[in-house]
Amino acid sequence: MNEKKEKKLLKQGELLVIAKEYEKAMKLFRRVAKTGSLAAQCWIARVYMELGDYERGWYLFQDAKEKGCLDGDWGIATCYYKGWYAAKDEAKAARLWADTAEKGHARSQSSLAVCYNCGYGVEKNVDLAFAWCMKAAKQGYMGAQCNLASIYYNGVVGEKNYAEAVKWLTLSAEQGYPKAQYHLAVCYEHGKGVAVNMKEAIKLYLKSAKQGYVKAQYALGTCYSQGIGVAKNFKKAAQWYHLAAEQGHAQAQFHLGVCYAEGRGVPLDFQQAFVWFEKSAVQGVASAQFNAALLCSEGHGTRKDLVQAAKWYLKAAEQGHAEAQNNLGACYLDGEGVPYNAREAVKWYEKAALQGYARAQYNLAKCYEKGQGVPQSYVNAMKWYSLASGQNYADAAKRYEEMKLLAPKELFRW
Repeated sequence: MNEKKEKKLLKQGELLVIAKEYEKAMKLFRRVAKTGSLAAQCWIARVYMELGDYERGWYLFQDAKEKGCLDGDWGIATCYYKGWYAAKDEAKAARLWADTAEKGHARSQSSLAVCYNCGYGVEKNVDLAFAWCMKAAKQGYMGAQCNLASIYYNGVVGEKNYAEAVKWLTLSAEQGYPKAQYHLAVCYEHGKGVAVNMKEAIKLYLKSAKQGYVKAQYALGTCYSQGIGVAKNFKKAAQWYHLAAEQGHAQAQFHLGVCYAEGRGVPLDFQQAFVWFEKSAVQGVASAQFNAALLCSEGHGTRKDLVQAAKWYLKAAEQGHAEAQNNLGACYLDGEGVPYNAREAVKWYEKAALQGYARAQYNLAKCYEKGQGVPQSYVNAMKWYSLASGQNYADAAKRYEEMKLLAPKELFRW
């Protein structure tokens, strides 16, 4: 097997590892390793490490290192960095990568750049991060090219330079690197460093998503759901959301829950909706917490549980979710899932009302009118009824007109 073919096969294998298709990757690496390739041996070691067979992976890395293969040095350093077989030691990993980077090993240069950029095992130094990343990128290492693009895109060193970011993303994406394909798609979608081109963006999102890159999968779900760059297709949207959700993408889990709750692209299924809302809610997505609370309070897709509903409302409310704040206020006023507490109800109604949520403004007005949780104040009641009425909230408009007939003129002097 000639060197060119070996490099091509190893690159294919690396992309399979990135996509977590370990069985296919191992089959390809073993084919190359039969020719005596120590680089292939190191990739086999990497797969063993990913699968949790640390002892076997360490042995293969160490063997390659002792035979003079720099990929083996990189692998041993990675073991210290990850805590694979050896005790986790970022400083030692950085030193080992530095030794190998000085010898021109691109992957080690890239890893060392990450250490300097993030302060892993070394003092953070973005200038050194940039320098080492550039060295690796110029050698054609696709991971470094993508990282270098990020440095330019975010202005980590100097001014933001979207055009230069696109240049390096393109070089990386052309090698099949899914992360670069995704970020290049973002540039095409939003016109960063390149003219807006949704056709190219969708093409790149697809390439990245098909390799399992979760952000691209979620992006495609959004594109198909909203008709961005493609015709609206709720079925395809749900399929991409599902793939991303299964990988733990919190927003994808929320949107997949919406698909099931509304029967968009999938059969209507409140049980599945609750499953995905809860997964997303646990990760802190406020809208998912609110929806999980709704289903708990109504007993849709799960058993009715007012206590749990109040807990989810609270989590969403604390993140500023106006509807959750209003509903939490109602829980306190009605004593549902929490002890009755009119003052606490008013607190949450007011938070939502100040965000312009009409129902909360109406509820707050009722509290002022009746003196629940606050001193009775027709002035404040009229004020909040008026604000809700201005948003075409019918009950508020009706009560505002009724109070106008009953109230003396001084009530209108706010």
